[in-house]
Formats: sequence, structure tokens, C-alpha cells
Amino acid sequence: MSSEDLLKGVPLFAGLSEQYVESIAKLARARSYSAGQTIITQGEKGVGLYVIVSGAVQITRQVEDAERTLGWMGPGEVFGELALLTHRPRLATVKAVKPTTCLILVSLTFEKMLDHSPEVGKTLAITLAHWLEEAQQRTRHV
Repeated sequence: MSSEDLLKGVPLFAGLSEQYVESIAKLARARSYSAGQTIITQGEKGVGLYVIVSGAVQITRQVEDAERTLGWMGPGEVFGELALLTHRPRLATVKAVKPTTCLILVSLTFEKMLDHSPEVGKTLAITLAHWLEEAQQRTRHV
């Protein structure tokens, strides 16, 4: 699967035209990880978004004195979306559970593209606003 096809499946980019997804794909880089290798660590500064090309990862979170498994992800799934825009510390640790390749979009590179393509920023703002609205609706019904 091409980088463009993988990025088209990223919910954050759902509203973007094919032209912009292609531009973003040119900024992304593939990186491979060995089984057991940590990809991101809870608490470290977020530097970008990861799309799993192949392999599988485990997501864990340190809560008090215990490590809790939050889930697993495989090809086509994404983690680190909000770090692409916020640089906030990571909320969880992600480790490869078998040889894994990810497509990485670094936030600083992405931000430079936003400086030259405000249309992308506007579309992302609309997408994020919809996510916020959906989250608020879910919490109202709990």
C-alpha cells in the first residue's frame, strides 16, 4: 500500500483533498522497529503521528505502580495524532510486538507545510471541532 493510501485512511486527514494528502505523504518517512522495541514512551514530548504499515504494537500506560495494557494496533491504524499538532507529552507507551514498520509524520515538518497551506489547517480545525463535538455528546449520554 502506498503512503498516500495509508494517509487517506487517517481520520485526521479525512477532509483533505487528494492533492494535500499527496503533499503530506511526501513529508512522511518509514521507520522499522524490532519486536520488543519501544516506539514512543509515556511522558516524553510528542513529536508526530505514526501510521502502522506492517506488524503490530501494544499500547500500555503506567498507572500508579502498575503497567496496564490499553490495546493493540495493526496495519493501517494510527497513533500520535494529537502530538502532530500539540507537542503534548505522550499519554501511553507503544511497543512493537513483532517486527513493525511505521510511516512517521514529524510535527515540525507538518507545521512548516501548514504555514504554506492554510487550507489544510482550516480543514484540520473543522475535523478536530467535529471530534470535540462527538466527545462532548458521548459524555452527555454517560
